[in-house]
Amino acid sequence: GEKWLGAQGGDQVNDAVYVGDGLWDIKAARELNMRFVGVGTDHERLRQHGASRVLVSFADKALFFNSVNSAIAG
Repeated sequence: GEKWLGAQGGDQVNDAVYVGDGLWDIKAARELNMRFVGVGTDHERLRQHGASRVLVSFADKALFFNSVNSAIAG
């Protein structure tokens, strides 16, 4: 965690991307002022609650990492 984050040029919680599958994850990301990527079969519900980046699964690793990088870029 911390070692990887430092290697990516960040050292604060809000430099990280929160990845989750529930509405509580979106809430936690907001409270922590973190970017969010949703993953899971309930992707429409995640979008309805404000997730702009949502994947159905982790199956496509390139798509996942592109989503995380997109979240970082803003």
